[in-house]
Amino acid sequence: ADHSNQDRVLAFTHGGIIQHLLAVLMDSERLWGVSVRNTAVFDFTLDVERWHQDGITMTDSTLWRINRFNDASHLG
Repeated sequence: ADHSNQDRVLAFTHGGIIQHLLAVLMDSERLWGVSVRNTAVFDFTLDVERWHQDGITMTDSTLWRINRFNDASHLG
């Protein structure tokens, strides 16, 4: 809530937290059984300025986007 759409937030975490984040973004109670590769990159774009507006749900695809998902291409 303390960030704007122009901010970049970088987080380093374990795969379980990434799975929880995916469930929250998809408005699902299910934790996804994604096998997260070590050092994989997940890049999300969020519209934080509209995130908490009345009538908006997290399933609104204009609020967030996954740009890179479990990308480990840097490992070669």
